[in-house]
Formats: sequence, structure tokens, C-alpha cells
Amino acid sequence: SYGLIVFSSIAALIYILTDRDLKRKKINSFFVVKFSSSLSLIQNLEYKATILAFIFLSLGLIASSIWTAVYVGKHWIWDAKQVLLFILWIFYGFVIHARIIKHVKGRKGSYLTLVGSLFAFIVFWLVGHPTF
Repeated sequence: SYGLIVFSSIAALIYILTDRDLKRKKINSFFVVKFSSSLSLIQNLEYKATILAFIFLSLGLIASSIWTAVYVGKHWIWDAKQVLLFILWIFYGFVIHARIIKHVKGRKGSYLTLVGSLFAFIVFWLVGHPTF
């Protein structure tokens, strides 16, 4: 799921920078030259990668719960990594909800994806694994 989050954040960043340069009419910009013809494709890839990341985060939470039940004897422990992963899952659920129900597209959707990827970075790198 983290690989898909990185992929969707790169696509979101490309979309934001290309859209910015198009609005500023920077025709010779690197992003405009390389990506302006496929802007909707980039946004679609970002959206699909976000959905797949949410699915894999769901599977990770289920696997974490099963592993915790076998190893500790409880389905849920208040470990920082497990709790933050659950909050990340809720946030990505919100992002998907905003895109489907509220029709949040374009830069706003890409900014939501970047916020989620920043939070995923914090969960993955800065929060240690549990020690029992």
C-alpha cells in the first residue's frame, strides 16, 4: 500500500505543477511540455492508485489484527503504529468519499492525496514497530 501511496503522490505532484504552469501560461515549462496532453490520465492514475492503496491498507489492518490476535491474544492493541495506520485508513476513506460523493477533483483532490502521503510517510518512517 505504501508503494501505491508514493505513486499516487507523485502523480498528484505532477498534476499540481502542470496545472499551475498552465494557469500561469508557462508554455515552455517542463511539466507543460511533458504532461499537458495527458493531464486527465495523470489524475485518473492518481485516483486509481489511491483506491488501490485504500484496499491494501484495509488488508494490512486485517492482517495486523490477525497477527496481534495470534501473537498477543487480543485483536487490537493500542500500539502507535496500529492506531496511526487506522487513522490513515480513515483519511484515505475520506479522500475517496470526497472524490466520489463530493466530486472533489483537480487540485483539491491532489492536495488531499499529498496530505495523505505525508501522513503515510510519518506512519511508515517515524513511528517504530511494537516491542512486546
